[in-house]
Amino acid sequence: MDRLPSSALRVIADQESLQLFFAIATKNGIGSKNLRRLGGLTKKEYYSRTSLMLETGLIKRTKGVFRLTAFGQVMYQACLQIDEAVQHFSVLKVIDVIDENTAIEDEERQKLVTLLMEKDIDTVSNKK
Repeated sequence: MDRLPSSALRVIADQESLQLFFAIATKNGIGSKNLRRLGGLTKKEYYSRTSLMLETGLIKRTKGVFRLTAFGQVMYQACLQIDEAVQHFSVLKVIDVIDENTAIEDEERQKLVTLLMEKDIDTVSNKK
């Protein structure tokens, strides 16, 4: 695997790496020892994952504390958006069906889409 930012998604693709990445992002700086304990990984697993994140520019380490780089912050926000889309997957599928239906006028289609999104957001908000 190349160590360029373009391979950053592959670096955080597995659950353990993503968990480490999110821990760094949500703690706004976390020490190496605390991060290793959170992950529940072996020493080798921990170091290989953090090394790849460092090499791809997702994180930086200063005086033993890991933080997201500017690039890492962008990737973290993208991950949050992807998570949001996954939570709304069923509604998004319904919207696709509505969009494909040519029997519905454009204005009505837009009203339906807006209504579905509002209802789904209310449902998700009430579950939290």
